[in-house]
Amino acid sequence: MKKIKIILMALLILTLISTVKAYEEPPILIEEEEKPSFLRNLFVVTDISQAYAQFDTIQKQITREGYIDARILLEFNHDCEKYSVSFQYLDEFGGVGKVHTTVKNIPHKTGDKVYVTFKNLPTSGIPDSYCSHNIGGMATHRLWYNNAWHMTTNSYSSYTFKLNCETLTCTEQPIGDKYCSGYDVVRKWQYADCSIHTLPVQHCYPSTCQNGACVEPCETGVIGSEFCKNNAVYQRYGLGRIGGDCKFEDRLVTQCEFNQDCDAGACIDKLYCGNGVCDYGETYNSCPADCEKPWRCGDGNCNREDEDEESCPEDCEPPTPPQPPPILLILLILGATAGGIYFIIKK
Repeated sequence: MKKIKIILMALLILTLISTVKAYEEPPILIEEEEKPSFLRNLFVVTDISQAYAQFDTIQKQITREGYIDARILLEFNHDCEKYSVSFQYLDEFGGVGKVHTTVKNIPHKTGDKVYVTFKNLPTSGIPDSYCSHNIGGMATHRLWYNNAWHMTTNSYSSYTFKLNCETLTCTEQPIGDKYCSGYDVVRKWQYADCSIHTLPVQHCYPSTCQNGACVEPCETGVIGSEFCKNNAVYQRYGLGRIGGDCKFEDRLVTQCEFNQDCDAGACIDKLYCGNGVCDYGETYNSCPADCEKPWRCGDGNCNREDEDEESCPEDCEPPTPPQPPPILLILLILGATAGGIYFIIKK
């Protein structure tokens, strides 16, 4: 049991040490920026704040163990599938300290111009012999095409800062609250050398960052399909985040008439007997006022509007042609007529 406690205590100590080390030196971030709207020097030092740099009226001074950000303008003289960019400190005699290199798997075409920024570049790697020296930077740019690397540019900056090796002591602590930087939650941290750097706390993508915290994105615009509510057709719209919450609104599309029902996102005419229309679902038996009596050939009734002796001879017989009078009847008529005449003459 005692051994287990010792092991757990050791793990806890290692965890604390790793946490402290995470703040001892911020990570070097290398990012490609949007295309520049105007040209600058190929290498410039940017974002030097009073927290970790000292200024005088003659020249910028960077405190030893401090950090700088360097922005490098890259101009592409050939189409490429990817590229690499390197940075190294420089004095009047050549390169100083470690070479920082990254490969960006971002294709570019001839003529593209972009900035690549090296953030949190440490000065701790510069040897003591360079204290009080003027320090600049050198950028190297290579392109990958035709299955090989090709050198394009070596650029040497003017001397950008003077390295100050005086040791400053500050309390390591967070500065301010967490805030958003793009899709990331970040926070400023002060180091023992009095330098202050922005450290990533949490990456929010595909969610968004708002007020220093990751939040789920809120929908905007049309959401889903039209639907029925209160005998009317509505469409739901997302209004985005309002007051910290996702807001929605149901907007009226069509108000159904009194003789209509809303169904499946549409206004449908009601079916009722007596409207003068034989609607779907009505028959002669259920609504004789709207639907005519059905007929069929062979029912014994000749519907003269739809049947005749040709289309339905079973129900409609052809008219009987007039028959000539019988001879016997003619003779009787003639005999009666002749007898009448004779009687009149005799009298």
